[in-house]
Amino acid sequence: MGRSQRDKGRRGQREALDLLAEHGYTVAETNAGTAVEDMFAVDPQGRPVAVEVKHCAAIRLAAFRVQAREQARRRGCGWLLLCRLPGHPGVFLAEGSNVPPRVMRSNVARFAGA
Repeated sequence: MGRSQRDKGRRGQREALDLLAEHGYTVAETNAGTAVEDMFAVDPQGRPVAVEVKHCAAIRLAAFRVQAREQARRRGCGWLLLCRLPGHPGVFLAEGSNVPPRVMRSNVARFAGA
């Protein structure tokens, strides 16, 4: 993976961190790579979730769900998949074990114009 891809992934994770904080999640840990989740968090109801963040031009939900679910299964917790919508900073398609599919938008000032 090249530097530009890593940088893009980091930007997506920063946006996801802001989004989760705004929606009452507490991020307990962040990781990188395909073998582990991108973040481990506690949802607003106190349930642990493995968070997988995707910042891709093409959203491949079926493949992304498999990865998110498998990583959560290994952790023994719920899962949350956040796919950043291309061209829309701070806007993610979210779904998970306790989150029905929906669009989540950040209110962070740097994304306000998006």
